[in-house]
Amino acid sequence: MLKSIFKLFPWVILFALMAVWQADFRAVQMVRIKTFDLYQQLWPREIPKNSPVVIIDVDEKSLKALGQWPWPRTVMAALVERAFQQGVSVLGFDMVFAEPDRTSPEHVTKGWPLPIAEKQKLAKLPHNDDIFIEALENKPVVLGYALDSVGEPDAENDFDIFSDVTGTDLGSLPLLTVPSLVRNLPNLEDAAPSLGWFGYLAEQDSIVRRLPLLIRYQDAAFAPLAVKLLREHSKAYTLEPIRAENGVITGVKFGKYQVPTGADATYYIHFRPYTKKYVISAVDVLRGNVDPTKIQGKIALVGSSAEGLLDLRSTPLTAKSPGVDIHAQLIETI
Repeated sequence: MLKSIFKLFPWVILFALMAVWQADFRAVQMVRIKTFDLYQQLWPREIPKNSPVVIIDVDEKSLKALGQWPWPRTVMAALVERAFQQGVSVLGFDMVFAEPDRTSPEHVTKGWPLPIAEKQKLAKLPHNDDIFIEALENKPVVLGYALDSVGEPDAENDFDIFSDVTGTDLGSLPLLTVPSLVRNLPNLEDAAPSLGWFGYLAEQDSIVRRLPLLIRYQDAAFAPLAVKLLREHSKAYTLEPIRAENGVITGVKFGKYQVPTGADATYYIHFRPYTKKYVISAVDVLRGNVDPTKIQGKIALVGSSAEGLLDLRSTPLTAKSPGVDIHAQLIETI
């Protein structure tokens, strides 16, 4: 009798654990992710001696020098030009240019008490967006666009032309699907050499631990800003999922990189502590006040650490980290 009870004991434990799992899945998930955080805190990635990434920061210093955000697109055009003159390899924007520049002559002069003829002359001056587009042309620039998980599904299927994965059946892949995007102006999208999305998979406690390296939007798959920057930097223009014999995703490959992921193409970032070692103030780039060794040959990300611009995220190591730093850490980790 006792022997029979001992034989049943493992099954009792198994069914008890299954009951707990089913009864409170969120609690089990919380234990799992907090264990992950503990590993990160015990063994964080070391701050590299020489990162491949530099962050061009729209920080408080830059806002004080150049005025409130958003800056005119002429300033952004100058930032692009100056960054490449100082030797960056590729430049990405962790921001969206979704609306026309309101400081362009044709817009800003509408409320001015000027004769109609004078207004017409001013309206014929180059539009700030056109100056920005001219700065983007023929340069390895990646414009960002944002995931919108709560927006209404887009009626038009006009974004597939920018797909990052072609020739692959995506129907059975359990990729994160988003109904809508916050996109750049159409003329900017058409002019940009490359586009990459930004967004975060925050867990139930609002901490960012992972990013999908592929998401599905409409009928196509798209890669994040960090991956698109690495592709441009390494001249690796193909991108495809790595699949096991049973068809399950085990990673993503592009150029020399083969990055292991979960079956949903998500990648857990091995975080390092936040540091300003590889951060340059945007105003210093514009004024040419940058140590050449800090910027030449680097992947450059334009983002913001300013509190007022509200792009601050929590990671397993940092309560408030600029969102752009998460992209930089993903690049470093890969």
